[in-house]
Amino acid sequence: MKFKIILLGIISFALISCSEDNGPAKNVDLKTFDDSASYALGVQLGMGSRRDSMNINLDIYNLGFQNGKDSTDLLLPDSTMQKVFETLQAKMQAKQMEAQDKAQKEMEEKGKALAISNKTFLAENKNKPGVKVTKSGLQYEVKKAGSGVKAQQADLLKVKFTASFANGEVFDTTAKNNAIDFPVVGLFPGWTEAATMMQKGGKYVFVFPPEIAFGDRPAGPIPPNSVIIFNVECVDVNAGGNKQGYEQFKQMEEMRKQQEAQMKNQPPQQPVPIQVDPK
Repeated sequence: MKFKIILLGIISFALISCSEDNGPAKNVDLKTFDDSASYALGVQLGMGSRRDSMNINLDIYNLGFQNGKDSTDLLLPDSTMQKVFETLQAKMQAKQMEAQDKAQKEMEEKGKALAISNKTFLAENKNKPGVKVTKSGLQYEVKKAGSGVKAQQADLLKVKFTASFANGEVFDTTAKNNAIDFPVVGLFPGWTEAATMMQKGGKYVFVFPPEIAFGDRPAGPIPPNSVIIFNVECVDVNAGGNKQGYEQFKQMEEMRKQQEAQMKNQPPQQPVPIQVDPK
């Protein structure tokens, strides 16, 4: 399916590439939906060709488009073109796998380095004025006290936040001070503990060690073994606003605990004896 989309992008790209002018068109007015779709697919193809290191000869490409539209004077028979497409797809998949392997290795190396640097960061941060540490290792500082009852696990929080790594790099934030809704449960273990400390109007800094954040596995832009820092303002607490999600979370947690218990109670597998033919 992905390859068909690429081919569709190639065809649409030809619609805006075929021109008597040798250079790309400039100051093009995208008047219709087809114009916008053609341009968007062309951009997608261009980005894809750069990512996949595809060397497209636009002169031959445009010739093929014209021949295909006229269905005459084709330089390659259908059987050959099918083989070309299969080879092209295989090459692209190989390059994508190579890029994924490279990214994974880089992420693993980064995780190893973070596992070492995190210890120093956490040891220094917990001694800063105003910072407190819970039994789980969560470090927090109340910048501004809130009011009212503290959030409960079935609640929904409206928050403004900035999420960063220990080196100060921001990887997520609420744009232009717009608050968003966050459930108390279901994000990661440390967040539930932190969220149940918050009150409406309060401002907090939470430092999550990897053990109560995302652990030793990458999660999107978050490398393994990352310390996560949340600067949070609790705009509002919607009591019971995530009741259904909380019930589902409890069910999933119960299933997880049952599976863990079953795994612990299973007897160790005995090795299968090797039968030797007595000859």
